[in-house]
Amino acid sequence: MKKVITYGTFDLFHEGHRRLLERAKALGDHLIVGVTSDRFDRERGKAGVRQSLLERVENVRASGLADEILVEEYVGQKQDDIVRCEVDVFAIGSDWEGVFDDLSEWCEVVYLPRTEGVSSTDLRRKLDTVDRREGSRLFTLGPVEMFPETRKILARQLPYFRTAAFSEIVIDCATRLKRLAGAPADAHVFLLTGSGTAAMEAVVAGCFDADDSLLVVDGGGFGHRFSEIAALHGIPHTAIPPDDGPPGLSGLPDAPRTALLINHHETSVGRLYDLAAYAEACRARGMFLVVDAISSFLADPLDFSALGIDAFIVSAQKALALPPGLSAVILSDRLFRRIAEKRIPPFSLYFDFTEAEKDAVRGQTPFTPAVGTILALRERLAGIEEDGGAAAQVAKTKALAEDFRARLAKLIAEGLPVAVPDHPLSNACTPLLFPRGNAADIYRRLSEEHGVWLNPNGGAEKDTMLRVGHLGDLTCDDGARLAELLASLLRESR
Repeated sequence: MKKVITYGTFDLFHEGHRRLLERAKALGDHLIVGVTSDRFDRERGKAGVRQSLLERVENVRASGLADEILVEEYVGQKQDDIVRCEVDVFAIGSDWEGVFDDLSEWCEVVYLPRTEGVSSTDLRRKLDTVDRREGSRLFTLGPVEMFPETRKILARQLPYFRTAAFSEIVIDCATRLKRLAGAPADAHVFLLTGSGTAAMEAVVAGCFDADDSLLVVDGGGFGHRFSEIAALHGIPHTAIPPDDGPPGLSGLPDAPRTALLINHHETSVGRLYDLAAYAEACRARGMFLVVDAISSFLADPLDFSALGIDAFIVSAQKALALPPGLSAVILSDRLFRRIAEKRIPPFSLYFDFTEAEKDAVRGQTPFTPAVGTILALRERLAGIEEDGGAAAQVAKTKALAEDFRARLAKLIAEGLPVAVPDHPLSNACTPLLFPRGNAADIYRRLSEEHGVWLNPNGGAEKDTMLRVGHLGDLTCDDGARLAELLASLLRESR
């Protein structure tokens, strides 16, 4: 058996690493890969390694190319390994040409061609450009700029979660969410390890079935997502455009409708709906009201009880400024009881409100939750309440949005080629229209040259719309800088 050995740090494993290992493996029958230890990298002056030794070893293992992996920990180990493992070929990248010729006393030495255009150093440099550039900001709608306190919590070791202490945290999160949403004490709160779309599907398919008839306000990508979920699960539904609005509900056929599904803020186009009017129409028709508040929660005024909401959907990566992957559903008691009374079967094992309630009352979840994000959620909710609650948070977001829009109005008055839609806007988002079709270029230059990220649009709006988020750890000074950058780029484009 012909043995080949090679070495490397294998940080941020990329195509160049893979090709090097493939070429080395082709030289023999058994490939041994040495991965440098963290200490050895530091001692030889290799700075900026992003991944730990365990992660880098796993990078190599996951490639499926190494027959054996060892750790390189000291100068001279290559020679020792060659002798101990009875190696026939030592292979290394051509950037080390001539450095290891002395090893030819014990085995054949082969310098392998490098893959041009990709390296861990370049990848680290790009990550540094995004992560550490002075003034880098996310004006996105999820994830958003996180607060320093949240980042500290997320950096800690996670605790085991099947404990009384963690149960208290979950119950506290549920209680605070209800208060901030204005939900009654008998409402049911479910923390779901999944994005906002997971929560939308949990509500649609977990609360309704083929015997129901739904109305969906479909005015953009997220309203249409409600329609897609209903169609996937065979639930009859009718999509209505927002321009038909609440008055349009009265013009629909008299066939009974079970529920109205609406995105309070249709984030794909930055449109805020008149939720109070829709809620009044639902009450008049005896319909359940399902509200996707994912982008509007803590950004726009919302009151679960006053509006008569039955299902309220929020997500962690918006105004809560937490990582994606955690969402929450608040159900009215009447909608929750209907699930049991109508015996709506669960559409999946993972999303089953009836079973989840048994765990929720004791502060647990049926399956492993997003432990770290829940810990951060608890501290974030407590901080929001200490700072004045939902009203104060909405006021802060409104102030950010109004300050930026005032600056934007000046640019528009100067004749710069940018506009804002004339539909009602959420405090969470300012949509920007680019009549010259240069939205994608503005997005690219903001991100690549200045480390400033907006939300791009896809489809028909790819070249005509960008969206500016006002959520998370942002200030009016941040908005001022963004306005200045936009003005500079727009003037250049004229």
